Amino acid sequence: MKHILISGDWQLCMDLIGLIHQAGDLVSLAPRSNFPAADLLVARLTEPDDISTLSQGGLPWIAWSCANEDDLATQCYQAGAQAVFPGATPAAVIFGFMQRFLEKQREETAEPLEKAIQRNYQKGDTILLGADSVLEVQEGIIAQTMVHQDGAEVLLGLFGPHHLVVPHPEDTCYIQLIAHTNAKIMIQPWPSAVLEPGFADQLRSRLQQMEAWAAMQARPHLDQRVLGILSLLAEQFGEAGPDGEIITVRITHMQLASAVGATRTTITRTLGDLKNQGRLAMLQTADGERFCLPAWEPGHHG
Repeated sequence: MKHILISGDWQLCMDLIGLIHQAGDLVSLAPRSNFPAADLLVARLTEPDDISTLSQGGLPWIAWSCANEDDLATQCYQAGAQAVFPGATPAAVIFGFMQRFLEKQREETAEPLEKAIQRNYQKGDTILLGADSVLEVQEGIIAQTMVHQDGAEVLLGLFGPHHLVVPHPEDTCYIQLIAHTNAKIMIQPWPSAVLEPGFADQLRSRLQQMEAWAAMQARPHLDQRVLGILSLLAEQFGEAGPDGEIITVRITHMQLASAVGATRTTITRTLGDLKNQGRLAMLQTADGERFCLPAWEPGHHG
């Protein structure tokens, strides 16, 4: 169980406090000074003067600022803040950073990972990786997303069995891994992973997929971006059918919209146009609707 301190106007932190409680961690309201021992301090700043007290507390802390001071972020980082978020940042984004930071702390103080470990995740679980780890999907599918400060998520890719995923540094990219389905994964330290047969080929495949995904997102027209992303998913999760290549993994209109930089309404309209043109079909399966590409040729992305 982790102990989180909340400093400042706690009434503005009720959503965050609820998330901390749901995770089974302890949350306390911090006094103005002489902070008790804790794993992390979350400071809801309303005045720049609050920073000096926080910097003397001896605890790792993050700033969630309500003050409209242009140089406040710089002052916070100079005072040792681990991260600084604008006041309008959703509690879920703050909580996601807290989870990653605390997991990183735990791993840094734990015994070094010397051998592979296997873990199971339920659909929707957040997957945390140490900085020197490599993840290989064994069963199921995981999603990599980037979280905007307004809480919106951008889909950066889906990964299935035998795909490798490496951790992203803790920075303002806010990249996270989520179990898209129930999943079983293998985590290894880099020194062990690089000695595995086929590691170089798997890593090359991962890089090619990343480049292809970025290339499809950069296409000038929306219909091209949509078909491009679906084509890549067909490479990874395709299955030949009588009407074309069926993408066996479920992807929602909202997820597809986030991947190509469009709204859900626009995507729904674009998908309808593509179906009318015969360039896309939708098939009903026992597990829901699936995309199907009538005219599809496999690429060379691993």
